[in-house]
Amino acid sequence: MIMKGFIVGFLTALVIIMLVAIEWYDGYGVGRAYMYETLVGMDPTQKRIEANIRRLGGTSESGNGVTVSEPDLARLRVAVFVTTDGAIVVQSKRHGELLVLLPIVDHDKITWRCMVGPYKSAPGPCR
Repeated sequence: MIMKGFIVGFLTALVIIMLVAIEWYDGYGVGRAYMYETLVGMDPTQKRIEANIRRLGGTSESGNGVTVSEPDLARLRVAVFVTTDGAIVVQSKRHGELLVLLPIVDHDKITWRCMVGPYKSAPGPCR
């Protein structure tokens, strides 16, 4: 009888641990993968903004006329907004994660600053 109680208790504890692990994975691993995929999907838009920055000599007005119509983004379920200064703001319709990409110009070199909220959803390049 004691052995049966031990086994039931052990299995119950194991199920609880598995449920916590699955929740952790969904909250972190899947969220990060989702935001990484979104980040990669923004690459063509970033390239168009970079071309405008080079043509205009700076970020001012570099986002004018830039639209996002990447077919892969439809399946990601995101809303995308490009500011006049070339910043890209992406909001996930899945859980409301927010991705912001800011173009930084330094001596004719263009880099992108990446910010994600909540931080636990930030993919590697944004950490």
